[in-house]
Amino acid sequence: MNVVMGIAFLLISVAGYQDVTVQQLNSTPEVFDGQKVTVSGWIVIDDEKRYIVAQKKNYTMWRKGASCLSVINGGGLDARETDFNGKHVSLRGVFRADVHKDGVVRLGLCSATAIDLENAPIDGKIERTTDASQ
Repeated sequence: MNVVMGIAFLLISVAGYQDVTVQQLNSTPEVFDGQKVTVSGWIVIDDEKRYIVAQKKNYTMWRKGASCLSVINGGGLDARETDFNGKHVSLRGVFRADVHKDGVVRLGLCSATAIDLENAPIDGKIERTTDASQ
C-alpha cells in the first residue's frame, strides 16, 4: 500500500516539490529517492546535528518508518541556527534514500535517509511555519 501511495504522490507533482511527511519518506525511501520534496517538522541544528523530526519529542531514529530525517549539504544552515533551531519549519530539497552509498562520512545524521539542500542558498529552502499541535 505504501508503494502505491508513493507512486500517487509522484504522479501528482512530477514537475514541482511534493509535500510529504518524514514518515512517508522513511517508510518507502526507494519510491522517493532523487525526488524534490517539501517536509515539515522541527529542525535540529546544533554541534554535529542536522536533522528534521516529525514530532518534537520521542522521535525515532535509524529504522524503517522513522520520524527523523537527516539534512545534508545545507550550505548556510549553520549560520541561521539561532533563527531556526528547534522551530517548526517547512524544508525543501531533494530526498536521498541512502546517504552512505556515496562514501562521504557525515556527522550529525539521525538516519541514512536525508533531505539534500544541495549547497544552495538557504533562502527559499526553509521557512518557519506554525504547527497545528502547538
